[in-house]
Amino acid sequence: VRLAAVTAGAATLLLDVTAVDASGAVVARDALRHPLVVRASGPTVTVSTSFAVAGPEGARGNATDAGPAPVVPWPEGLALPAAVPGTGRMAVDVGVGLQPVA
Repeated sequence: VRLAAVTAGAATLLLDVTAVDASGAVVARDALRHPLVVRASGPTVTVSTSFAVAGPEGARGNATDAGPAPVVPWPEGLALPAAVPGTGRMAVDVGVGLQPVA
């Protein structure tokens, strides 16, 4: 039997075993209840990046009668560390303008 934790914290292992004979009659039964503390497999890792994007020469900050400001593509990537499947979490904070992301 393979067991898997779905979250960290307090848990209880409950094992209930029933033995039956060839006719299906119960010949023995036993159970075990054991408290467990489920911990993370490793320390928390934080990966972050920060960058400023400058528009092309002559770009406007707002749309005008002459048309919208040009779109400037900016590729950015992160190399995420290896993790146990299903244990990670990702949050993205984005700020626009000259104020830092809070």
